[in-house]
Amino acid sequence: MPETKNSLNILIIGGVTFVALIIISFLIFNYYFSIYEVTFGKVPEKVKIGDSVTISLTPVNGAGTKVPFRTSPFEIKFIEGESTVKVINDKSAEGEFIFKTTSPGNIKLLVTPKHALKPTLFEIVVGIK
Repeated sequence: MPETKNSLNILIIGGVTFVALIIISFLIFNYYFSIYEVTFGKVPEKVKIGDSVTISLTPVNGAGTKVPFRTSPFEIKFIEGESTVKVINDKSAEGEFIFKTTSPGNIKLLVTPKHALKPTLFEIVVGIK
């Protein structure tokens, strides 16, 4: 009889531990590895001819930190001023877009992140050196 009680206790402890591990894994995945929002890096409003501009997105988790092992792709659309820029590095599928200004004018970019509800409009004024 004592052996049955001992094996029953081990079975209960094992079951509780298994359920606790599943719950903790679920919470960690949904809180730490899921993207809650995206934040943009600083994009200047005024630049000069020849300056490089980087648009980068950072996925943010429920803890307010960068989500590990994940990227936040986005689509970029030039509303105005596409002829005044030269694309240097288009890694928009990985969350980064770099371009260089070639002539004065206004640039309007509509950035639509995959993990956001609304697109963001950036307006950049390119001035003469």
